[in-house]
Amino acid sequence: MRKQRHGLCRNAPSAGEGSTAPRVARVYCLPLPARRIINLSAHWLEVTDKAPVQHVATLDPRSIFDGLSAGKAVMWQDWTLRASPPRSSADDTGAVRWTRAIWVSSSKGFRPFPRLDPGSVDQACSFIAQREARVHAQAQIEFDDEPCY
Repeated sequence: MRKQRHGLCRNAPSAGEGSTAPRVARVYCLPLPARRIINLSAHWLEVTDKAPVQHVATLDPRSIFDGLSAGKAVMWQDWTLRASPPRSSADDTGAVRWTRAIWVSSSKGFRPFPRLDPGSVDQACSFIAQREARVHAQAQIEFDDEPCY
């Protein structure tokens, strides 16, 4: 395997400018942790195939779960919820299963949740509601502290 990888790395520059093979081969030449970081970064920075976006009017866990399960990025106000690429993980019995995480992001915070299931979506909605309440309370305190002239 190592010989094949080095052969790919050696031949990657000769594949021509219009081809995507050199880039793929160069990424493949990196050690496994670096490849994983690049793959996650590419997904997060949306340089991979962009998921369709579903806007929701209310913070309803059921509609958010349905959208994430369908492969969509779900947006509520300025919050974005995305399902991560599948990754392998071991359950309590030691069996390896492929799972997806939920990434919740906004200018008000970021938090990953370990699984794409209704319970994690409920936790994500609670996290968003708590952050919104905290930001609203902070804005109210700042408004109350302004001097009256």
